[in-house]
Amino acid sequence: MKLLIGSIFFILTFVNLNAQVNCLPDSLYRDSTVGVYPRPVTPANPNGGITKPACINKPYEFVLTIKIPDTVSSQGFNILLTSAKIETTGAVQNLPEGITYSCNPPDCVFPKLSLGCIKLHGTPTSANLPGKYKPVINLILNTVLLGAIPISYPGPQFPGEYILTLLDESCQVGLSN
Repeated sequence: MKLLIGSIFFILTFVNLNAQVNCLPDSLYRDSTVGVYPRPVTPANPNGGITKPACINKPYEFVLTIKIPDTVSSQGFNILLTSAKIETTGAVQNLPEGITYSCNPPDCVFPKLSLGCIKLHGTPTSANLPGKYKPVINLILNTVLLGAIPISYPGPQFPGEYILTLLDESCQVGLSN
């Protein structure tokens, strides 16, 4: 009986832990400079950005890895960070209908000097037109002295763009990154 109860507890704990992990940051970027990976498309990085297309009426996911610094530079000054945050809904704009996002950590608050991720996922609906969508992540940098500073990524301080290509439903794209 104890073995049965222990087994049930283990299974429920394992299922609960798996349900809480929305994405895993790519450990390849652990020793990289701070930022969001893959980097946005720029003239110097033409093959960057969201490299996997989505298909209408087919499941989709793509993981962005985030490395948070302990300081940011603004107008020649280093500003101490405590964390970066995105709202758990509505902070990633310009996604096709049916695509949403989730974070690791689940509350989308990334402490300074941490590695986290944002997973774009869902099934684009037939209400979308095939084409290029340009997602933007709206973050809040929480600082020691200046409080909350809103920024957009990519945006004026972070050049480039993310492009999520949405294809018609006849396309064949797998779920993995």
